[in-house]
Amino acid sequence: MSIEEERIFIEGDVRLGATIAATDFEGKKPAIVLIMGTGSMDRDGNGKGLHTDMYKSFAWQFAEWGFVTIRYDKRGTHES
Repeated sequence: MSIEEERIFIEGDVRLGATIAATDFEGKKPAIVLIMGTGSMDRDGNGKGLHTDMYKSFAWQFAEWGFVTIRYDKRGTHES
């Protein structure tokens, strides 16, 4: 099963870079928002000296289970 990803920007008082992942974007699906922990990690879970793609892996696993996921860069990091 292949995972599709779409990079978007969430506009409001601040602009946040984000990625939506799903097996497809047809029809309604339950959604999960992945919120990064403390520090300056990007939406995939990578930071200075730490390159694990941990949150990207979580997103892809949830997508394989039928969820749509969105993960975003915290304010002041990466594309936000």
